[in-house]
Amino acid sequence: MEGRAAALGAGTVLNALATGTGAAFGIDVETRATVELDADADDVDGSIAEDADADTDLIERCVALAAARWGDGEGGVVRTDSDVPLAAGLKSSSAAANATVLATCDALGLAVGDDADDPAVDVTRLDACRLGVQAAREAGVTVTGAFDDASASMLGGVVVTDNGSDALRSRDPVAWDVLVWTPPERAYSADADVARCEAVAPMADLVADLAL
Repeated sequence: MEGRAAALGAGTVLNALATGTGAAFGIDVETRATVELDADADDVDGSIAEDADADTDLIERCVALAAARWGDGEGGVVRTDSDVPLAAGLKSSSAAANATVLATCDALGLAVGDDADDPAVDVTRLDACRLGVQAAREAGVTVTGAFDDASASMLGGVVVTDNGSDALRSRDPVAWDVLVWTPPERAYSADADVARCEAVAPMADLVADLAL
């Protein structure tokens, strides 16, 4: 039971910490995941190619939740490798979660698609995305759940979301060329000062209106 998948990085239009509404856009850089499921394994063991000491709780939780929901609670092994820099604002966690959930679906032999009414689709991309967001919350790597980042990573294009209800408010395809500069410092979403972000809520509301 082995599966592979990839997901995109993303960039921010509006951070959701201020009001719960966020907006982001997919970027054509990938995180790849390989999942090997074992019905006799009780746990999930994860590794991240770019950093042997990196916290693997998120990807391990993604496999565990996906196997519990769509499989028989299998354990196993998950490995990721990525072109998305860690903790550089390009949604490495969302990309890793999405790729891992999709790879777990692949290992389970499930067809993933966009149309919930299509009988050939076992799991929708949005459901897979929401499961990764749940894993991110449980792993403590995000304050809001980052559904905006996760849906941009999963679906591509530019999205506007309600992160409180994990609802997709709007999505449009785009044909942008993106130039990215990443500073050497790392900044982790879980360390964000929520109170300071909430102080700019009126401006965040304006940005959301403009994004929509």
